[in-house]
Amino acid sequence: MSKRKIILIGSIVVIVIIAFVVISPLLKNKNSGGEQNTNPLKNLFNFGGGNNSNNQNPDTNNQPNQPTDQPTTTTNTSIPKLRQITTTPTAGAVAVLQDRPITTPPPSLPLSNGEVNAKSSSSSLTLTKGEGQGGGAKSPVAPKVLTEKSLSVEWVESATGHVFSLFMDKTEPEEMSNTTIPGIHDAHFDATGENVVLRYLNENNSIETFLGHITTELKGIFLPSNIYDISVSPKGDKFFYLFNPVADRTVGIISDFTGTKKSQVFDSVFSEWLSSFISEKSIQITTKASSDINGYSYSINPTTKSFTKLLGGVPGMTALASPDGKYIVYNQGSKNRMGLYLLDTKTNESKDLQLSGAPEKCVWSKDSLYVYCAVPKFLPNGEYPDVWYQGLVNFTDEIWKINISNNFFELVLKPSEITGKSLDIINMFTDADQKFLFFTNKTDSTLWSFDLSV
Repeated sequence: MSKRKIILIGSIVVIVIIAFVVISPLLKNKNSGGEQNTNPLKNLFNFGGGNNSNNQNPDTNNQPNQPTDQPTTTTNTSIPKLRQITTTPTAGAVAVLQDRPITTPPPSLPLSNGEVNAKSSSSSLTLTKGEGQGGGAKSPVAPKVLTEKSLSVEWVESATGHVFSLFMDKTEPEEMSNTTIPGIHDAHFDATGENVVLRYLNENNSIETFLGHITTELKGIFLPSNIYDISVSPKGDKFFYLFNPVADRTVGIISDFTGTKKSQVFDSVFSEWLSSFISEKSIQITTKASSDINGYSYSINPTTKSFTKLLGGVPGMTALASPDGKYIVYNQGSKNRMGLYLLDTKTNESKDLQLSGAPEKCVWSKDSLYVYCAVPKFLPNGEYPDVWYQGLVNFTDEIWKINISNNFFELVLKPSEITGKSLDIINMFTDADQKFLFFTNKTDSTLWSFDLSV
């Protein structure tokens, strides 16, 4: 064999050996099932995942091409029709329509043309192929935050004076103000829920009244000392208060919720009254009740400051006029009895409703067509309403709806059959759309709601 042939054969052998060394690892990797990620959108949105035979342990965290944060399933808790909102005593509450952000759904899958559409019904974020991926491309535009109106209830915690809020389709309240004022007796909100009047006893056992704007800190002004009664107008933009500037004299003032616009509309030598707004143009004041004292009720015109008698000469009486002023629910107290009556102010005729109770346990519909009243299932023995005011007796109430036009009585709620608890219901009110009844249990001052819409 010639020298030339030997060199040629040797060269071929060397080339074959080199080729085998280079190609063999590549073939091994291909047969191992490894694959390359050729879609950059998978890294951006973590869509899907691939198989990797090099990691066979299903419990290993952060597997290739798998999202590290697994989605969680949220179960909507069914909210009962009758609902205990607080477990601690409250001093007052209001129903408010509040703004809240609309929840944005997660981005959608890539479209066939390479675009990524993250649009939703509430806000949108659109990325086209290449955007937000470097190379000088445009950054994503943040979605506009949209809001919706949703019904909430706000209240003041008696022990601390802190203000809380709860959306009626939620279960967890939020703290709105953490300014501590211990021992709040009663609280009165404006219609927006942004301002509140608080009454409490100071260290000298004098009644202090604070008008505050609700932020994380409650800021405001003090009103005159010894204010003993407060009521808020139907529009919720002003309030009326009674106080004793000197002994044996009562003055009535209307104020806005900034405390800057005030007007005196009432002056009396009698020192014990209860107030409530009939309408924006009329305020009802009624003497405090006792079984052995005849009660009287009057209306005040805030513009003319005129003083008109509505009814009187009824023992143990308190009263609540309808928003149109045509009717008055009142009670007559005596030994072992506290009966409810309805007065037609036009004819001056009264009708026995054949129910026990007190106007403090009632609320009128906004159109004056019917009235809701909490009615005790039975009355313990005692002089009424005194023993009830003094806390010597408590009631187990049912809620009745009384249609004024046709005298139809509807039993709406038996709380004790649902909760197993005896609720002594006071301070009833509704939201603007009258979808909910809110009330306080006098026994422990907890706040409750009842859904009228279902």
